[in-house]
Amino acid sequence: FNVYTIRQEFLIKQLQAQLSDKQAQFYSLRSQSMLDPLTGLYNRRFAEQRLAAEVARTQRMGHPLALVMLDLKQFGQINDRLGRDAGDQALREFAARISSVIRGSDLAVRLEDNKFMMVLPECAPEQVNRVLSRLGPFELNWKGHQVPLPFTSVYKQYQIGESSEEFAARVEQSLVTAKRTGAKTPHYETLSL
Repeated sequence: FNVYTIRQEFLIKQLQAQLSDKQAQFYSLRSQSMLDPLTGLYNRRFAEQRLAAEVARTQRMGHPLALVMLDLKQFGQINDRLGRDAGDQALREFAARISSVIRGSDLAVRLEDNKFMMVLPECAPEQVNRVLSRLGPFELNWKGHQVPLPFTSVYKQYQIGESSEEFAARVEQSLVTAKRTGAKTPHYETLSL
């Protein structure tokens, strides 16, 4: 009976170790599927799901919901002049700056290359302006030199009845328009409703 009990304890410990390994693999894969590996911000796929949830919550509760999109201007020039390492560092530092100016309930996202997004639930326009004012101007400290990194930012408030896709497309179109016309200030441009 003792040999049987010892064997069962050994098998239970083996199963616990395997379960722990599988659980660690699950969390690692989950993190990889949600996060941008360079900046540590959430990725587009996760952001789309979260934005849809926030839109549904906003429709139910009637709270304001703001969506901000940002685009680093002249990012290609940083890569060309200073190299890819400088570009990667610029993205990491800009992502860290975004993360430092938002609340815990907000979501910071790297959409693609040099484009970012912030989902700001329960955030009125004056609060969005405060967030954006804390964000800029932005400079990259690269090998002892301060390299200005201007960016364009636009935001819109959610309009009841819009789908999350329509809302994101409306903000993205505003960003495209703002980039085409050029920013009026040296560091960032904020366009609202």
